[in-house]
Amino acid sequence: MHQPRLLLLGFGALNRQVAARLHDRFDILAVSRTPQQPEGVAHYALDLEQDALDDLPDDIDVAIYCLTPSAFTPEGYEAVYVKSLQRVLERLRSSSIRRLLFVSSTSVYGQENDEWVDEDSVTEPSGFSGATLLKAESLLADSDIATTVVRFSGIYGAGRTRLLQQALDGQVALSGPSGYTNRIHEQDAVGVLCHLTELAADKPLQSCYLASDCEPVRMHEVAQWIREQACSRVECAPEAAPAQQKRRAGSKRCANQRLRASGFHFRYPTFREGYGEMIEAYIAESGRENSKE
Repeated sequence: MHQPRLLLLGFGALNRQVAARLHDRFDILAVSRTPQQPEGVAHYALDLEQDALDDLPDDIDVAIYCLTPSAFTPEGYEAVYVKSLQRVLERLRSSSIRRLLFVSSTSVYGQENDEWVDEDSVTEPSGFSGATLLKAESLLADSDIATTVVRFSGIYGAGRTRLLQQALDGQVALSGPSGYTNRIHEQDAVGVLCHLTELAADKPLQSCYLASDCEPVRMHEVAQWIREQACSRVECAPEAAPAQQKRRAGSKRCANQRLRASGFHFRYPTFREGYGEMIEAYIAESGRENSKE
């Protein structure tokens, strides 16, 4: 039986896990700058900004564009999300691709007064990263290829433990005012890409999905909950004085109804499931259970 062909443009943390999950349902090819020999994946060592792309096959069914800029600078973002993307779109025009999934970010939204945002909300980003991603989204919309943008909120989980550590170290305010934080666990982010890839192989998709969990929450509430769960079991630093803490001035709330309506189910629907699991892993790995006693 013929398997559809999936092209992974970028082979970082998310796309590697996509490959692991879908290897038995797709013939998978991957592109990244560094030569690799991933099991069950045909790999091409290419710099999408400057190398010739002629070796990429034409018989592609679905592609996922998921790259990370080499530097958090306007130039770094322009190289990945404009220059490289333009070259990829030009190459894929002559292929049999059915849909290109593009990993974007909720940084394309500029709302900062706790407004709800969805796929149809106004996009007026305040920073260069969101502005460059929005430019990339426009390139996709103007292309001859069927494309779907996936706007992820903040990804956490596994090695992405910055907020967990900051809460335990007393570096996050435990009382308001604080802005809303919108997050999605890494395993759900991978799940979203797998879910949409499988749908795209058989049927049309919407042009955009907002991928965030089911409960936007104020930052201080997350920090409070983390410390309530952890600080009775491990040593935690005292809460820092308010003047020493960084507080977010503005915020938004991300709605995920369109994604859920497509049939996607969250493994970590709120921060509690995700950070609860991370707290247990932190305690187990550090061997500090009951260290307060």
